[in-house]
Amino acid sequence: MKVALFSVFDKKTFVYLAPFVARSQVDAIRQIKASFKDPAMCETPVGQNPEDFDIMLVGSFDDESGDIAPVKPMFIARLVDLRDDSRSGTVST
Repeated sequence: MKVALFSVFDKKTFVYLAPFVARSQVDAIRQIKASFKDPAMCETPVGQNPEDFDIMLVGSFDDESGDIAPVKPMFIARLVDLRDDSRSGTVST
């Protein structure tokens, strides 16, 4: 099965973080939203400065053949738009 490879891009340092796997763009966004609920996330640069980071599609991975197919990085979402706003109790989208 082919799955997508995503990376979080740091717009301040121009560095891509280690890629992660998701079935789709929606799944990748869901994973990031869930990560913001982890108290440990608040201690990371991503949790402290989500405005500095974007989710990018960077390729695909075939778990049957082991093939990795890179693509030109494609913007998916801004992390700041995915973080829970604890002051209002809503999630920005």
